[in-house]
Amino acid sequence: GLPSALKALRKAIGRSNYRARNGAHPIGANAVFWVRVVRRNGDGTVEVQNITDGAKREINGGQHTLEPDLLYPLLRGREIRKWRVMADKDCKFLVTHFPSDRLKPIPEDVLKSQYPLTFAYLSKYESVLRQRKSRQIRRLMEMAPYALYAIGDYTFAPYKVAWREIAGEFSCCVVESDEVKCVVPDHKLVFVPCEVREDAHFVCALLNSCAARLVVQSYSIGTQYGPNVMERVRIPNYDSRNSTHLRLSELSKTAHEIAAGKESIVDLAEVEREIDECAAKVWGLTEEELEAIRSSLED
Repeated sequence: GLPSALKALRKAIGRSNYRARNGAHPIGANAVFWVRVVRRNGDGTVEVQNITDGAKREINGGQHTLEPDLLYPLLRGREIRKWRVMADKDCKFLVTHFPSDRLKPIPEDVLKSQYPLTFAYLSKYESVLRQRKSRQIRRLMEMAPYALYAIGDYTFAPYKVAWREIAGEFSCCVVESDEVKCVVPDHKLVFVPCEVREDAHFVCALLNSCAARLVVQSYSIGTQYGPNVMERVRIPNYDSRNSTHLRLSELSKTAHEIAAGKESIVDLAEVEREIDECAAKVWGLTEEELEAIRSSLED
């Protein structure tokens, strides 16, 4: 029952060696920074349209010509499931910060000289951008009106273990980037940045295990799962010499392939069962304890 499950959970509770972050935040100006590519032009520029669905502020959307350089693949909260990413390849996040500059937006003179079309586009929306009132963004907008919030080196990590901040139940998936541009999660997502693919899949497997999910659900307020999830679940650093760690990473990759509908000889439930068993080894849970955790999750 629950009492024995909770006692067992103590072994999995603690601070993780990984830190979670919030997705990049336009602070109410999503429709300016989120665009859909409708055409690629012969001269290397792209035609884009504002993504206005769900926008806080009404803007005059339309078609614009931009340089593609600052457009990154956008991942929105509703586009992830357990083990699965379903992003729309044409949706982009206009990121107005260079990877090395963290919270400092690209200086206006640099933007104007290197990306004149993007600068002209953002200037068109300057009044909308300046309506953003939150304290954090006002400070950043002193540097440039097109600043974004919650942005840092972590935004540009090639692998991210992501989950929805508000969801019926906690689950996550690994977001992989192509060689050129990393995927940028929106502010409805929370993620753990990773430099190495195996690392990300190891963290994802542990977080999706029944023990971690029970820890997270027993701590969370209602349906909110913020970055502090990683202060609750004791996730050690990935060690490629540890066979259990290796296996967890492999199992997560398999789970993602199954969830994406790729041919598979194994059933997802079997893979998840083995993940729970490997996670139990990491945290030193006995078979009885694992059973108690499983049954209380089902309740």
